[in-house]
Amino acid sequence: MCCAGAMLNNLSRWLDMWLQKLRPLIPSYIKDSGKLLDLLTDLGPLPPNAKLFTINANSMYINIDTTNALDVISTWLKGLVELLPDGFPLGAVIDTMELVMRNVLFNWGNLHFLQLLGTAMITPSACMWATAYFGVHT
Repeated sequence: MCCAGAMLNNLSRWLDMWLQKLRPLIPSYIKDSGKLLDLLTDLGPLPPNAKLFTINANSMYINIDTTNALDVISTWLKGLVELLPDGFPLGAVIDTMELVMRNVLFNWGNLHFLQLLGTAMITPSACMWATAYFGVHT
């Protein structure tokens, strides 16, 4: 597992800090349920058969192809250069995404595994990684 204090865990926490700063730039990002209610209210009256659906990226982590996600998120970031926060270390963030997401280790009993498919929920940056991917993937 990415344990507290391990180099990979520390890199993932650093990556998460920078990815968190990008939340307002993710097209589908909504800050909280209050903001969602504001947006829904702004829609005006809806038909009586209208339905609201939500998704939870946690249950989809294992279906995120690492190579595709690296490409999608990196391309998105490179297209945002003018909008990135001051001091945003674009190259380092892209390199760290690859390092973290391609080197997730976990154990089961006395066996150790390198995760080759999907995104591991055990690493601190996984939630923002998934949020960014699903928010910009078309």
